[in-house]
Amino acid sequence: MSDKNGGTAGEFDVFALIHSYEQFFSKTHTYWHKRYRDYIGTNRVHALVELERTPLLNQKELAERLCITPGAVTAMTDDLEKRGLIKKAYSPTDKRTIELKITSEGRGVLEETLAVAKVYVEEICHVLSSEEKEVLFAINNKLCAHLDGLIKGE
Repeated sequence: MSDKNGGTAGEFDVFALIHSYEQFFSKTHTYWHKRYRDYIGTNRVHALVELERTPLLNQKELAERLCITPGAVTAMTDDLEKRGLIKKAYSPTDKRTIELKITSEGRGVLEETLAVAKVYVEEICHVLSSEEKEVLFAINNKLCAHLDGLIKGE
């Protein structure tokens, strides 16, 4: 006997969960871009957050933190540098390594984006109670930590 998600009754349907996450991300991005047309992009914001937290990250470390390819990081950081939001410089200890640093303009864009994002998150999550929000984040973080271990072969 199958349930409405295509799984056997009583079984957990991981594909339905994945589809649900994909729908959520797609709809949140669509709504975000509808409201904030000048937005620089999720990965770019996450890059600025990481560079604010840890100055002088290299591109490999940033790629690992963002879970994207080194090539994608190169294209993204080239764009951020062109916009004046970060600076790239060769490491003084290893000339093969490019270190990244957020600029004051980058900090301004980050602060503005995070302020808008806070209102945005409150707007879309107001249908959840405080407890439901905490549970949602806790479960998501637990699954992500588990997946990190699986990816690393632990």
